[in-house]
Amino acid sequence: MAVWVVRAGGSGEYEDLALEKGLVVIGWSELGALLKVSTQEELIQNWGKEMK
Repeated sequence: MAVWVVRAGGSGEYEDLALEKGLVVIGWSELGALLKVSTQEELIQNWGKEMK
């Protein structure tokens, strides 16, 4: 059985925003801009080591 936990930021810092706006908020700001990434392979190439 798989279980997913969705948190509003790393320590819940976006909880009020998420509840107020009805959003799911993730805290991936440390990845920077992902505008130039167009495939899963590019994402893994650039950040794969940090994601483990």
